[in-house]
Amino acid sequence: MKISQIYNLNKIQAQLDFVDIDPTSDTPLFIDPFFLGKKPDNWSMGATLTLRGFFQRVIDLIRNGQEEEAKELFAHLHEPNATCLGLSRGNPRGRGVGDEDTTNIY
Repeated sequence: MKISQIYNLNKIQAQLDFVDIDPTSDTPLFIDPFFLGKKPDNWSMGATLTLRGFFQRVIDLIRNGQEEEAKELFAHLHEPNATCLGLSRGNPRGRGVGDEDTTNIY
């Protein structure tokens, strides 16, 4: 049962300003940073600046020979269970990017 149903909002996703998740399972939804960078609204522009800032910090650390510090930033690529976004089977587990994927991205 989705949030809108739990709270009897009687609205479809397009009418809501949040993602209408089912809190008992993950919704396979991901944010496309390229598309986000094309959106002119304040939230999207702020999110784009945050993403660019993160990756610029990683690049700066690598260029300065601080690879361990750069890798440490990638250790935090996870999401909270409460978002219920991702690919978990069964109950949401909030794993996000695992160790192997983190190494591949780095």
